[in-house]
Parts: sequence; C-alpha cells; structure tokens
Amino acid sequence: MPYVVETGKAKVSVKEYTERCVDVERFLGFCRECSSYNTRWSCPPFSFQPLQL
Repeated sequence: MPYVVETGKAKVSVKEYTERCVDVERFLGFCRECSSYNTRWSCPPFSFQPLQL
C-alpha cells in the first residue's frame, strides 16, 4: 500500500488555537511520566505559567 503525504494549511487566531488545541494539564501529565522531567531546561516544571506567555 503506497503512502501519500498531504499538506493542509489554515489560519487561526492565537485565542482560538489555545482554546481548542492547547491542554497544558494533559501534557504536563505526560511530561511527569518522562525520564527527562525536571532534568532539562526545556522540560517542566517551569517557573512560569505556560499560558501566561
């Protein structure tokens, strides 16, 4: 079975994107289970609230 790559494109406001696509608590839960949690600068826990940037 051959695979096909399709590209989609859309414009969305930051407000709509964060409301519909960002779930900080859900992903922080995944981060807590990772062996890199709290060991790299890019990994939580953070000294800020992610949605307040």
